[in-house]
Amino acid sequence: RKVFQMTPQQVLTRLRIQMAMHLLHGDDSIACIGQACGFSDQSAFTRKFKAETGFSPRAYRARIGGNVGEPALA
Repeated sequence: RKVFQMTPQQVLTRLRIQMAMHLLHGDDSIACIGQACGFSDQSAFTRKFKAETGFSPRAYRARIGGNVGEPALA
């Protein structure tokens, strides 16, 4: 706690969110990403993600890459 100025649970949550941010660059579903990062369900994942980043996972994905899974217009 002295090193990171956070509780161990807060550090773990931040690491999970950072991993989710990385995975959101891909094309996996948001529910699958939440589960892969250790969240019990999509609702819990979305709540924590928004609390940490200020964006929902869908809004974050749209901001970083746009239409994942759809062909880009030339």
